[in-house]
Amino acid sequence: MRSDDSLSKIKNGQVGSYGGDHTLMRKNKKALKVIKNILIGLISIILIFLLIRFIGMEVNRKVSDGGINESVYVEINGEKQWTSIYGKDRDNPVLIYLHGGAEFRFQAVFRKFGNSRS
Repeated sequence: MRSDDSLSKIKNGQVGSYGGDHTLMRKNKKALKVIKNILIGLISIILIFLLIRFIGMEVNRKVSDGGINESVYVEINGEKQWTSIYGKDRDNPVLIYLHGGAEFRFQAVFRKFGNSRS
């Protein structure tokens, strides 16, 4: 049975209903708030990434009239190689750029500077 002193502490909010301390509850609330903010941040980053990816895929799908935009495997020296062909005129020859080393996408560079006329 509880004493009058402990009952007055409960009524005044100094002690939790189970006799525990409120600081533990405050720490738990702070931890939950931090976890909630982290989850909101991660979900936001994922949604932004997916949006950027979708926009990029839509931009790369565009083909001008009489142009070409294909991504296929071709056999070069007996090895299958992934190629992306993009151009405004289907009748132009294909330029194959071979590089040795780690993958680096030049597609954006070729699209940006390939249209300039000297």
